[in-house]
Amino acid sequence: MKKITSYLVISISILVLWSCKKKDGFGTVNSQALKTQVFIDTIRGLEKVGSILRFETTDDYVEFIEDTSQVKWDKLADFSSSKGFQNYFVQNPTTNYLDSNLMDESLGQLLNSDGVIIIGEKALKIDLTNSKVYLTNYNNLATNYQSLIIGDTINKAVLSFSTDDDIIDYLLFGYIEKCGGAGRMNEPSDPMYLYENNYADYFIWKARYLKAGIYFSVKVEALHYYPAIGLPDYNNVKFEVKEDNPNSKAMRMKPRPCLGNNNVYISAGVKDFDGYGPLGTTTNPIKRVYRAYESVRGLNGYKVMIRGVFEKPSGDVVYSNWIGKEVNPNF
Repeated sequence: MKKITSYLVISISILVLWSCKKKDGFGTVNSQALKTQVFIDTIRGLEKVGSILRFETTDDYVEFIEDTSQVKWDKLADFSSSKGFQNYFVQNPTTNYLDSNLMDESLGQLLNSDGVIIIGEKALKIDLTNSKVYLTNYNNLATNYQSLIIGDTINKAVLSFSTDDDIIDYLLFGYIEKCGGAGRMNEPSDPMYLYENNYADYFIWKARYLKAGIYFSVKVEALHYYPAIGLPDYNNVKFEVKEDNPNSKAMRMKPRPCLGNNNVYISAGVKDFDGYGPLGTTTNPIKRVYRAYESVRGLNGYKVMIRGVFEKPSGDVVYSNWIGKEVNPNF
């Protein structure tokens, strides 16, 4: 299909009427569904099929995830808003930001409420709680959707993978290279209370390595739990990468395949965050985010050691405890 880069092309085709009375993944029960394809120059191959986002090809999905410009998530939010797409968080609001099974704020924007996305000719269900990814063919999705979302592998049309697997390799090449991997990480700091005797206003920094089969990320976050008043200047909220030898490689991540040489290095020192997560409320924190690694392939090893840094209005600088993890760090 020809890609259009200068304007929108909208093509609408009527899908067949499904007789299945179970949930079919397209947001309909015993009704006709419209399939609307929208190709835009900012997100190649992206379309909305019923209640699910689809990338036309696996390469389109890889291009989106591997794009280092974080404006892609803003453009995805604009696309979702304009097309009425309800992402994972609409039906699954986050309550515990320190939960190791927490859905990633970026990945969740791509998934529907059941945790499903379509990549090329495959539909995938991401199940972080059970460290599983389930897969079925897109052209039979209406028939197999219920089995997909519950992980029913008795249905031979549903395949099961681990969230540790580089599933994109399976989509591209038909196999997954068995190469050493690194365990996930979700390390919070001790709370840092900003005002004496005010235990409602505090920061927690977090270092996290997420493995989701089709999406892997290393992020540093600052979570600000706060009362109704007294928000600080967030330019004063930072983090520090611990010194190492050499300091130019103080934070390091080695992507698979194991024989590859696409290592990511971040130097030691104090760093600014590169954006915000979902804005908080008086019961949920405001989140600042630094994206150190974002890819369709998992890590063979990493070293992530950081601590929170906060400059008080008085000018005093305070630090959290060091947090992080090392797995196969000698590279």
